[in-house]
Amino acid sequence: MSNFQFKYYPSKALYIGENQEEGNSARVDQTVIWEQSSRLSEETQAEKKEKVEELKVEKINYAEGIRTLKLFDNRIQDIDDIRMSFSESDEAQHSSVFQKNSDNPDEIEQGQRNNVFRNRKALNSTINDYQRPKVIVYLSWTINILMITVLTLSFTSYFLGLFLFENVQNSLNLIEYASLRNQECSQIVMNVQNLEMLRIGIWNMTESEAIIYEAEQRTELNNSIFALTDANKKIMLDELYINEQIEELHSKSVVNVRISKNSFSNYDLIEATQQIISKALLVRDKPLQNLTLDDEDATFITYNLQNAIIFQYRNETNQYSYGIQNLTENNVNIFFIFMIVAACSFFIQLIMIVILIIQINQIQEKILQLFMEIPEKTVKYLYNKSENFISNLQVGEEEEVSSDLSDEEQDQHKELSRTLNSKRKKKIFKNTNSFHRSQILIITFILFTFQGYFLLNYFLNQITYNNLKQQIPELNVTARCGSYYRFVDNCERQLFLNPEEPILLENAYSVVMNNIQLNYEVDSNLHQEHSKNSEIQNSNYYDTFQSIFMFNPCNTFVQEGYTTIEYCETFANGSIQQGMAVAIARYFENVRYIMTIYDMFYGHPEVNFSVAARGWGRFRNITNDSDNVTNYIYNLNNFKQTTESRIMQNVFLKVAFRYLLDQFLTALKQDIEITQTQLLAIFIVFEVLLFFIYFIIWLPAQMKMTRDIWRTKGLIMMIPLRVIQKIKTIKEFISFLVHSQDK
Repeated sequence: MSNFQFKYYPSKALYIGENQEEGNSARVDQTVIWEQSSRLSEETQAEKKEKVEELKVEKINYAEGIRTLKLFDNRIQDIDDIRMSFSESDEAQHSSVFQKNSDNPDEIEQGQRNNVFRNRKALNSTINDYQRPKVIVYLSWTINILMITVLTLSFTSYFLGLFLFENVQNSLNLIEYASLRNQECSQIVMNVQNLEMLRIGIWNMTESEAIIYEAEQRTELNNSIFALTDANKKIMLDELYINEQIEELHSKSVVNVRISKNSFSNYDLIEATQQIISKALLVRDKPLQNLTLDDEDATFITYNLQNAIIFQYRNETNQYSYGIQNLTENNVNIFFIFMIVAACSFFIQLIMIVILIIQINQIQEKILQLFMEIPEKTVKYLYNKSENFISNLQVGEEEEVSSDLSDEEQDQHKELSRTLNSKRKKKIFKNTNSFHRSQILIITFILFTFQGYFLLNYFLNQITYNNLKQQIPELNVTARCGSYYRFVDNCERQLFLNPEEPILLENAYSVVMNNIQLNYEVDSNLHQEHSKNSEIQNSNYYDTFQSIFMFNPCNTFVQEGYTTIEYCETFANGSIQQGMAVAIARYFENVRYIMTIYDMFYGHPEVNFSVAARGWGRFRNITNDSDNVTNYIYNLNNFKQTTESRIMQNVFLKVAFRYLLDQFLTALKQDIEITQTQLLAIFIVFEVLLFFIYFIIWLPAQMKMTRDIWRTKGLIMMIPLRVIQKIKTIKEFISFLVHSQDK
């Protein structure tokens, strides 16, 4: 029968039944049957009044005539009088506060917002406001700052690395330009000496051969002038700072240049080279008969390029090498600083993130701990009440809605108050949720990954720069060998032409003999440095070095256009095809042997030329007089050893060391480019990883943490409002939440 029951609410003109349609439960149209509705409402209200009056009559008031007294303000007073006095004081206080708030509309709004305990609806709207918690906002800011820091450091380190590598490559180019300038200056000296010897008649040539030879020397001189001009211009226009010594050489007048026999002037190295170019142009266009040993233009070139200027050229080449080594050290230090800055930044931000994650976990713990503040009896009472409510719903029983509290409800309120006032046992909340620990481990792993990128970036740059620094001495000696070996040969020839002219500001003979010993030392240094670098050197250059020095280099020389395969393999009794290591040793011995013959001739006119020459040379009276010593020394230039040395210098040594230097620089740049490619690949992967971490991991994690806090806060609404109003800790926590949201 209960399925056919329904209830009617007269005040709302509604009736509710389980088997009734929604249309039947709707409010009746008062415009159609307003008279019947009004009549039924009046009859129902009258019946209700009669029942209430009957209940009032039948109910016995046992408290009638009983007074309740209480000691208050040191005197016994009636409890009703005390309540009345409190009520009046509250009204006065409320009036004063209302008057005060009426003058401050903002405070009225704040008071209304904080008054969340007046009903369940206000409490629900306050707790479930779906605002982002402040701790999530702070965590989001921290993560954003972390990402900006990582992006800034990664982009800065990558593009700064490109800039530093470019500086190193430009520095290597400067070594090439300086080496080329030194070689061309030595070539110019050789061409001037050859023209002077041609005028003297030292060369055993016919008239037609002499004309062809002169044209060849002037052409070579012209080519060297243009090459020297180009190299000097590139050095002059380069703005790369290497060190103070280079800046001083290029900007201050540190080169003491001899203008004439008794006149000197100071120039910087760039200007001094320009003076050489100017004089070389004059010599190129000067008639052969004017190229005497006293000619100022020719003497300007031979003297300065074998004294003051050559000192500064060597100094400049050394400074370039030292500068590049210092540059590599500084670059490694820069990436080390990046690594340290990144590590410190990540450590500080890790601490901040861990603190915020712990705070998020603590907020959730505090909300769950609120349930521990509810007395156990209250929990049991609420549980039993919920069970009864569910049972009533299952059998279809509902309590009648009424504005007045029934006796049963009053009893329930009393029982609830009794349970709330009961003695509470202290309970310890144990949080077994380890999700925040997993979050901390994940963020720690991510930050270690970030630091790993900068660590890898540092080690890649360190390996490249350290390898480069280790190879710079070999590069320096390779760049100097070509010009130095020619310088030794030029000094010997200058000694034959004018033994009184100083070389390197010292006695010419002493310098030439010392140069012969230095030849072996320079060659030994070259091979020693190369052996040190064999494990770290680019495989292409290592093979090139082996092919030039240890195997037959003739194919390479032919490809460079300096000779033919037949001439190369037969020159110097086939020493070239045995490798330049053998050919250079033969060259050293030729220079040393000629100086041995020179010692026999110089100051000894009585020596028999044929006996001393041993068939290597044929005597000619070049001076057309009886000065045997001068004739003997001039004829040394036509010995087989000196002729072979000139060709060795002008063809094979020239092409060998230019080719080696070019391949060496190419190999070093290739190593840098390989490192740049590796860094680019790592950089791209790292930036993609950053994108993935931020948009795929962090943003969803942020939304999840926010929703978790919202859901955890929503659990508070499971607690009845009367319980919340009675328990101080719960009220304080909710007030804290309200104030934190308002900030």
